[in-house]
Amino acid sequence: MSIFSHGEEFGTRLRARASSFASRGFAVTKVRCDEPDYSLSDPLPPEDAFIIALQLRDYPVHEYWEDGRNTQVTSLKAGDTTLYDCKRSPIFLVNNPFESIHFCFPRASLDQIADEANAAHIDELHYTPGVGTEDRTMRSLGQALLPAFENPACASNFFVE
Repeated sequence: MSIFSHGEEFGTRLRARASSFASRGFAVTKVRCDEPDYSLSDPLPPEDAFIIALQLRDYPVHEYWEDGRNTQVTSLKAGDTTLYDCKRSPIFLVNNPFESIHFCFPRASLDQIADEANAAHIDELHYTPGVGTEDRTMRSLGQALLPAFENPACASNFFVE
């Protein structure tokens, strides 16, 4: 798995503090920025992976680019989930304080799960770039992970897996 889509390197690209857990080809990173610098994030190098982001804090003006093209400006609320295709070189304007949890799913890991389940591989995900949706499952999963991010030394490997 690439270091660009999770962990400290991911946080650096967003100009945020980051902590991360990785297991079985997947990673979860919590990022937080209290003092935005009103600049564009460093682009993620294209890789065959998806990121699902759960907003923990309102982000009133969300400006986002895919493949160098600006998407519609949106407002994200705490609890919203957004999807990013890492092949499309996502870039963000860091113009608000933010806190979010990012789940990174490399296509190779998703393909392996599909093979084990005799299911079809994911070709493309259909989504509206930069737009948040309410997803109770992702919100609950993110909330369950917060204590592990607060005190990683006490997080059991079984829980993280």
